[in-house]
Amino acid sequence: MQPTPAVRCRGLAKTYGRGDTATPALRALDLDVRAGELTLLVGPSGCGKSTLLSIIAGLLTPDGGSCEVLGQSLSGRPEVERAAFRRDHVGFVFQGFNLLPSLTAAQNVAVALMLQGVHERVAVARARVVLGQVGLADRGDAYPMTLSGGQQQRVAIARALVHSPALVVCDEPTSALDHATGQSVMRQLREVARDASRALLVVTHDPRIHDYADRIVEMDDGHVIDDRAGPARDST
Repeated sequence: MQPTPAVRCRGLAKTYGRGDTATPALRALDLDVRAGELTLLVGPSGCGKSTLLSIIAGLLTPDGGSCEVLGQSLSGRPEVERAAFRRDHVGFVFQGFNLLPSLTAAQNVAVALMLQGVHERVAVARARVVLGQVGLADRGDAYPMTLSGGQQQRVAIARALVHSPALVVCDEPTSALDHATGQSVMRQLREVARDASRALLVVTHDPRIHDYADRIVEMDDGHVIDDRAGPARDST
């Protein structure tokens, strides 16, 4: 028997606007995201990827269908509950890094723990451990402006992982990086996906990173049009 997916969407629908201005973003979409896999979500701009990501994260409510994340449906819950769920169970890696310039690398990573009520000293100590795991053990006291793009992205990855989330969502993690740096970041994310208790969903337009995927899910016009094994699964 297959384990329950970390994300399970069925018949998901979302439309923006009404009447003559109504624009469907998702149309009866089905999707599973499984733990222990790196799933790439690909497709042209405007195909619904960002809307789907926002629904999975509990930032948007669908108009129809269902979306269960880690066995729970966030639709209809108050925003404070959805925010608490994201804080405790979801890690985000953003396209623009979203690091706070006035904080050191270790402090930026520690923020995710302090939001859970962890004391700052304990949170920073844990952050330094995770920075070491992404190859930045010697950069914990550095400020974002002194770090390269690849180093900033690895700080963002550490921040997404420091609270041990069961779901990690990455939005275009290599779009601002050169080829070599992007490959390095994807190797790090690939290692993250080897954890059988963690699911990794990466939205991308970058075909250079397809080799790191266990699954490639292709969207167009609000639908999943292809769901296939990726090269990383084929090579194992």
